[in-house]
Amino acid sequence: MIPRGFCGLTSMRRLHGFRAHMDGDWCSLDELGPLSQLKLLKVIQLESVSSASFAAKARLGEKIHLIDLFLHCTSKLGDYWFGKEYEGISQAEQQRIEEVFDELCPPPSVENLHIEGYFGRQLPSWMMSTLTVPLHNLKTLYFSDLACCTQLPNGLCQLPYLHLLQVCNAPCIRRVESGFLQAAATPFPRLKNLSLIGLVEWEEWEWEDQVEVMPHLDELFLCNCRRRRVPLGLASNARALKKLIIQDIQHLCYLENFPLIVDLTLLGSRLGEDHQFPKSAEAYHHRLPKVECAGECPCAQYVGP
Repeated sequence: MIPRGFCGLTSMRRLHGFRAHMDGDWCSLDELGPLSQLKLLKVIQLESVSSASFAAKARLGEKIHLIDLFLHCTSKLGDYWFGKEYEGISQAEQQRIEEVFDELCPPPSVENLHIEGYFGRQLPSWMMSTLTVPLHNLKTLYFSDLACCTQLPNGLCQLPYLHLLQVCNAPCIRRVESGFLQAAATPFPRLKNLSLIGLVEWEEWEWEDQVEVMPHLDELFLCNCRRRRVPLGLASNARALKKLIIQDIQHLCYLENFPLIVDLTLLGSRLGEDHQFPKSAEAYHHRLPKVECAGECPCAQYVGP
């Protein structure tokens, strides 16, 4: 723990592992308020914050020099991924953490944002629409262990400089709706790297082929979900896509119409009997000089994006 009086270090630029502790004489989020020079901030154990009023005292939105922001809760998923029973989270807990994160709104200067262990049903309001909070400088965005989140926010596609988006372990997301891609004239205009990992119930992705998005997407990583095929819109619009990694997708039936891919990796995925590759397999393999594994590879382990 950190004793009170920490707020006197007003020249601090980088602060890792600040615990949001709420008991006794140890300092909490209110001690972050005066630290206006911070460029990097990592706050952990946010699940212990009892109300949004305490989160507001951190005054994150006033830290105009902040570039790197890490907001972490202790994961509620626990041993879920090891086959053990997943214990639910009450609606009251979900609402509380949603209100807490709504008050942890970052300043427009933030370029790199990590949110881990969040257990609200929807992501913070300042992410649902960039009209609420302009995150126009955001370049990289990581989500991890979203225990209860049911949808990805529509506001992300409006971010003009976002080039990396990773969502890891979100078992309650079952579909990615059309709003994720249609809330901007050119959705995800500079996105280069997209990783969707551990969306174990994800089956649907609404993306029609006439919707032009992600014109600069270079690398796509799909891991551990129920997708049977990649969306038609991806094949017809992601014209810059060169690297495709597919891991632990057991019901994949279609993998076609990606003429520019030069790097294909299939790990732990069982292609169905009716799986389809491009019409000219010979030409296809000629364009894919680095194929690590084709078809079933049950012994493959998770290697990360």
